[in-house]
Amino acid sequence: MIFSSTFTKGTITSTPNWVGTYLMDDACDSSRCCCFTNQITFVQPSNNLLQISGPVIGQCGGFPPTVTLSQIIPIGFQAMLTWGGQPVRVQLGQDNAYVSFVDYTRGFCSTSGVRISYNAASMKSMNLGLVIFILLITIGIMK
Repeated sequence: MIFSSTFTKGTITSTPNWVGTYLMDDACDSSRCCCFTNQITFVQPSNNLLQISGPVIGQCGGFPPTVTLSQIIPIGFQAMLTWGGQPVRVQLGQDNAYVSFVDYTRGFCSTSGVRISYNAASMKSMNLGLVIFILLITIGIMK
């Protein structure tokens, strides 16, 4: 996956990169919801499939201690899935640095996580983009 970014009015837009590991926050109310906790991973086992896997806590009923959800890989920065019978929007940040799970019917079950790892290919292309960006800034300063 090639990283490309465009800076427009202070925002960064890029190609979505879902694959990675995210450290989840504790915003989801585990006394009323089944919540992802600790680290969750997004993997792409095939060209068109995205799997979300991680440990869960709270009111999880028949769910095992680690849950794996499968989803057709999103084209953009969001996807819809069903979690515990509820519609949930999974939103990837425009900078690929965070992910959010937004439960429309039970907002107290929503949560987010910050990316703590990338796959090796995306890191190489992101590092190249960063080097070019820094080089352009350095050239601009020297003029």
